[in-house]
Amino acid sequence: MVRCRALFCAGRLEDARAEAEAVIEMADELGEGHFGYLNHIAIYVLGLVALHTGDPTGMREARRAAARLRSAQDCASSNRLGVWLDARLDDADGGPNGAVAIDIDSLDPLATGYLPTSSPRMYTDSAVLIRMLPQATKGTEGGKVLGRIDRVAALHPDFPFLQASAAHARALSVGDYALGLQAVQLHQADPRPLVRAAVLEDAAGLLPNTRQAEALPLLDSALGLYATAGAERSAARVRGALRARGVRRPSSRPRSSTEWPELSESEVAVVRLVAEGATNREVAERMYISPHTVNSHLRHVFTKLGIRSRVELARLTAERGKPGQ
Repeated sequence: MVRCRALFCAGRLEDARAEAEAVIEMADELGEGHFGYLNHIAIYVLGLVALHTGDPTGMREARRAAARLRSAQDCASSNRLGVWLDARLDDADGGPNGAVAIDIDSLDPLATGYLPTSSPRMYTDSAVLIRMLPQATKGTEGGKVLGRIDRVAALHPDFPFLQASAAHARALSVGDYALGLQAVQLHQADPRPLVRAAVLEDAAGLLPNTRQAEALPLLDSALGLYATAGAERSAARVRGALRARGVRRPSSRPRSSTEWPELSESEVAVVRLVAEGATNREVAERMYISPHTVNSHLRHVFTKLGIRSRVELARLTAERGKPGQ
């Protein structure tokens, strides 16, 4: 569970998805079903991955996951995750905004106090929430959200990137492009590429028409971060913003292997070891992951390659050559 959250923050979306699926597989094996909190975190992370990739199946599963979380009995944290995921999906669909229909206090990550380490919510969600609000309520409802993160940032000036998150939230709340550019600078060393990309994208959107030339490098940087992470839906949104400014960018994303362009870096590593004859448990030991995660990677490999078994994978490896060779 910790690994799926860490990989998501690191912008390794396909690996985060594989780890989250492994959590669910383990919970099913233990007979816990979908009732445990670790499982709730896993399906929430899967929802976040789908929001960035735009995978239709993943988006549908995320809707079901949000409903499941909202109906969780005796777990307020899971209920709040479901409400937040629902609002994010509403915003992604471009339909009635979830932030309008739902009490802002149920969406604000700081409405109940500090974020516990067990929560997958982040302080950066304050800015995400303000961005989701209609323009007419950014100063009122958004002001409540901003006030909370400002107070936390003032009390903990040394907490990593908390000041940066507060500046980002304020820039969106008051529509100040100078603050948006300041947030870009404050997040420059942030190890979370998807967070940096969102800050760059928002800063570009806040720039006035007279300074649109400055928006292009910001959007290009955001596009590169999204594309590298495999966040295709987010990257497409940035390409749209660039097209609106008269610039077109290709839709290709960096690939981990020229011989196996369909696969992520971790999937290529799994295929390489399987091609050498390693069992799932041996692959897990050599990659420092669980056998459940290996299973998840292989399922995605088979789907992407249009095959159903290790025998077919061996045949394909003989035709293409082992990855990395």
